Amino acid sequence: ITRALVKFATMPADTDTQVKGPLQIKKKAVWSEALPLDKIKMVSVRKKATINDLLMWFMCNALREYLLGQGPLEKDATLRIIIPVDLRSKKDLSKMGNRFGLVFLSLPIGEEDPELRLRDIQRQMSAIKQSREAVVAYGVLAMLGRSPRAFEEKVVDFLSSKCSAVITNVPGPRKALYIAGSEMKGIMFWVPKSGNLGLGISLISYNNQVLLGLAADSERVKDPAEIIEIFQDNVNAEIG
Repeated sequence: ITRALVKFATMPADTDTQVKGPLQIKKKAVWSEALPLDKIKMVSVRKKATINDLLMWFMCNALREYLLGQGPLEKDATLRIIIPVDLRSKKDLSKMGNRFGLVFLSLPIGEEDPELRLRDIQRQMSAIKQSREAVVAYGVLAMLGRSPRAFEEKVVDFLSSKCSAVITNVPGPRKALYIAGSEMKGIMFWVPKSGNLGLGISLISYNNQVLLGLAADSERVKDPAEIIEIFQDNVNAEIG
C-alpha cells in the first residue's frame, strides 16, 4: 500500500504529445466496426497474451502510428493511461452504484519493435494485478468524496496531469439482445473523463464481437476516426 501511495505521489510527468494540453468545448465521438472476438482470442493464444493485453497492444500501436503522423517520437516516449478497475465482489454485482479503483499503464509508443511493445504491456499489466494500486486509489477517491471541493479539484487535476487518456474494457452481453423483436446490432458507451484528460477510450464486447469507441477533445485529437481506422487495420492484419 505504501509503495502504491509513493507511486501516485512521485509519478513523473507523461510524455508531451498532441493528446495532452488545454481542452476545448467541442468534442468528437467515433466508433469502430464490429471485430470478431473469436479470432482475437486465437491471436491471444498465438501471442501468449490475455485478450485484455492484446487490446491494449492494438490501442498502443494505433496511437503510436497516429502520433508519428504528427512528428517523431523518442524511443522512451510513453502515453500513460488511467484504467478503472471494478472492485465489487460477485455478490455485489446486482447492486446499484460503483466501487472502482484506478491503475496507471504507460503505453510504450516510442518503442519501434511491436513485439517488445506487447511484452512491455504484459509486464506492466502483470505487475498491476499483483499490486494494491486499485485498492489504494479507491481509498483516495473515497477520501476526495468527503473533502472540500477545492482540495478535490486540485488532487484530480494533479492525477490527470500525469496521464493523457482514460481507457476501460467492459464485457457486454455474450448473446444478441432484442428490443420489441428487433435485434440490437451493436452497443457502445463513453468512459467518463475527469480533470484535464482529452481522450476517452471505450472497449466493449457484445455477441462475440469487440467494438472500440473514442470520445476526444477536438483540439487534442483532431481526427479520432483515423485512430479507429488504424486500430481496425491492426486487428485485421493479425486475425488474417
